[in-house]
Amino acid sequence: MQRQIPELNLAYLKGMTDSFGLFQHAKFERPNKKTGYALDDNARALIVAIEFEEFELAKKYLDFIKFCQHSSGMFHNKISYRREKRHAPDIGDCFGRTIWACGYAMQSKAPEDVKRGCAEIFEKAKRFFPQIHDPKTAAYCLLGCTCYLRAKDAPGEFLGKQVNYFAKKIIRSYRRHSRENWRWFENILSYCNAKIPHSLFEAYGVTGKREFLDTAIESFDFLAKKTFMGGCFVPIGQAGWCTPDGFRSFFDQQPIEAGTMTEAAISAYNATKDQKYREMASDSFEWFFGKNLTSEVLYNPKTHGIFDGIAANTINENQGAESILAYLIAGAALKKSPAKN
Repeated sequence: MQRQIPELNLAYLKGMTDSFGLFQHAKFERPNKKTGYALDDNARALIVAIEFEEFELAKKYLDFIKFCQHSSGMFHNKISYRREKRHAPDIGDCFGRTIWACGYAMQSKAPEDVKRGCAEIFEKAKRFFPQIHDPKTAAYCLLGCTCYLRAKDAPGEFLGKQVNYFAKKIIRSYRRHSRENWRWFENILSYCNAKIPHSLFEAYGVTGKREFLDTAIESFDFLAKKTFMGGCFVPIGQAGWCTPDGFRSFFDQQPIEAGTMTEAAISAYNATKDQKYREMASDSFEWFFGKNLTSEVLYNPKTHGIFDGIAANTINENQGAESILAYLIAGAALKKSPAKN
């Protein structure tokens, strides 16, 4: 039986945001100011704010991204409460997630000044695209390029080349690591796994190239076999991940896994029109509402926040930024793709 899902609500996200940006962590439902801010979160928060047409909030997250971008075009990820840049800039996940956010903004209803700012960030960062080799970072950049390519007056020739470049790079990684019982892009299933096939489904959507779709389906179906048990989504746990030798961790389960699986399943459904993927999206999202191994409800109706994860015998009652962002992005994707009666 499908669970009753509440209306999506940005109240908790707004409460985790001050005049500078979105705090990374929380102590229960209050921002943990000591741990500061992360570009990873503020980039995804930009997507949420634009999706919900909260454009003043979007401008705040955009300003945070501008603050984090180094003159070289790379990004600082961790920022202290005193607004100190804690680490050297790099081109890891925070880079890819920022490219995704900027590309998303370009094909949205965001105001022109927001789009202009995102275009400038993208332009400064693109010189590092050839240095990206990690398949997950490449997947985020691929998502950013596919989004941007759908925008009016997009630099189509350049973006088309980048979509092909990133998609083929990801597929080469797949061919290098895939074998009979392991249809994946790396020798491990770790975090945000679904983002990789998700990016290939979107690449197929803008190119029509069957190679992208075939690899997306094969890898996503492999991931689904590893993470669905009788219609219940059981994400790969952080306590050891999953490896080709047969090891598979069931805990600690994180909200980001349910969120990214929901998004990817919706993308698979949009690409194939196969109803099984729409059902997977619903099952993944219902993980937040107790359709999980321990029947724990991760959504907090009092705060509209999301608890940070499921351990073997308890839940993590902190409600950090990544958790609420995963929920809101996935919920929005699901809402735009209603189930058939």
